[in-house]
Amino acid sequence: MTLFELADRICGVRRLAVIVLLCAAGCGGGGDNTPRYPASGTVLLEGAPVDGAVVAFSREDGNATAVAMTDEMGQFQLNVPPGKRGVPAGKYRISVRKSSVAPTYKEPTTFEEMEKEHKAGVKPGPPPAPKLGVPARYGDPATSLLTEEVTPTGKNEFTIQLKG
Repeated sequence: MTLFELADRICGVRRLAVIVLLCAAGCGGGGDNTPRYPASGTVLLEGAPVDGAVVAFSREDGNATAVAMTDEMGQFQLNVPPGKRGVPAGKYRISVRKSSVAPTYKEPTTFEEMEKEHKAGVKPGPPPAPKLGVPARYGDPATSLLTEEVTPTGKNEFTIQLKG
């Protein structure tokens, strides 16, 4: 490789590095600057907190959806997108889902248990259908009839009352 070829390669690498840095700074470095506001709440079913429910706030204009999971006290904290604190202001439709599957068949854990079940002809059945922890109508924002508004000046603390 001649000295001129080496110099040309170095300049090419420098040009590529400058292009990459400019793209990182200008093309994707800015990110989403939509103002966000703290929003939280509690989900209650017949007055009792709902633990482990998935709460989704879908903005009516379709521009944002926030999803959170309730804790043992039924409380949740909304964030959009993941990793950013708070949610954009606007009117939201709400859905709440909770389901669990109760085990109906205990898997054998030892070779002896497997052999015993095999000799007895025991075969596991299909997995049980999920048991809904809240009524199904709340799982879809179109049928839940639950709505709230996140405002720049409000507390944005919501109590979501569900009925069985």
